[in-house]
Amino acid sequence: MNRRSANIILPAISACIWLGAIIMPHQIVNATELTHQFGPGSFGDPAWMRRYNPALEHFQLDRGGWQTNYRGGDGAQPMNTAGFKSRFKVDGNFTAGLNYTLLQADTPPRGGGVGILFRIHFGDDANITTIGHVRRPGGQIIMFVNSKHDGESTYQQFPARLGASEMEIRHLGDGQHAFFGGSGGAMAKELCRATGPVGKPGQIDIWATTGQTTTPLKATVSAVHVDAEELPVGQVAATPRRFPWYWIAFCAAMVGGFGWLYRSLKTSSE
Repeated sequence: MNRRSANIILPAISACIWLGAIIMPHQIVNATELTHQFGPGSFGDPAWMRRYNPALEHFQLDRGGWQTNYRGGDGAQPMNTAGFKSRFKVDGNFTAGLNYTLLQADTPPRGGGVGILFRIHFGDDANITTIGHVRRPGGQIIMFVNSKHDGESTYQQFPARLGASEMEIRHLGDGQHAFFGGSGGAMAKELCRATGPVGKPGQIDIWATTGQTTTPLKATVSAVHVDAEELPVGQVAATPRRFPWYWIAFCAAMVGGFGWLYRSLKTSSE
C-alpha cells in the first residue's frame, strides 16, 4: 500500500470503527430487573428452561408468544402440563408478573382445572406459592391463590373470565405475599394476601395445564417480568451480543468500497 492510499483508507477504517461504537446497542445486564418477551428465540434463552410432556405438537413459539393449542378429545394423549422454569432464583422482596391470553379452556371432567398456572417454587413441594387462571370441572372460570408454607395451604378463589389477562405475585417481606390478577381485559387488582415461605430463594414456574385430562386448551403467554432486590447475574447469562443487520450491511459496503478504491489507486500509480 502506498502512502496516498494509506492516507485515505486508514482514516476511513478508523471512522468505520468509531461509528460502529456509536451505532452498536450496548447490552446492560441488570441485576434487579428482568423482562422476557416469549417468541421464537425463547427455546434458547439462557434465563429460562423449557419443561414439557411428550405432547410437543401443542407447544409452539412464534412472534405472538408461547402458544398452547391442545385440541384433546377421544384418543388424544393427555397434555397435563407444559411450560417454562426460570434458571435463576428470586430472593428477598420481589415482584413477578405474567401477561397472557386465555382463549379457550373447556370444562374438564375431573382434576384441578384447565388453564394457566404461575408459581414460585421454594425448593420443595411443601413450599410453593401459586396463582392460577383455570376452568374447573363444574364449568366455572376462576383465578385462585394457593400458598403452601411447610405443607400448610392457604387457598382462595375469585371469579374470572377468558381473554387477555395478567397475574402477579409480590413478596412484601417476612413471608407475606400479595397476589394480583385481572382477566378478560380488566386491569389487575389485588386479590388477597397470604403467608408463604421465609428466607428461601425460589424459582418461577409458568405452566399451561389440562389437569391430566384430554380437555381442549388454547392460550398465548406473551411476557414475564421480574423485579427483585437481587437477581444473581451469574445465573442469568447475558444474551450474546449481535450485530444489527444494517451495521453488517454498512461494513460490507465499506470493505467493498475500500477494495475498489485501493485497486483504483494502485492502478493509477503504476
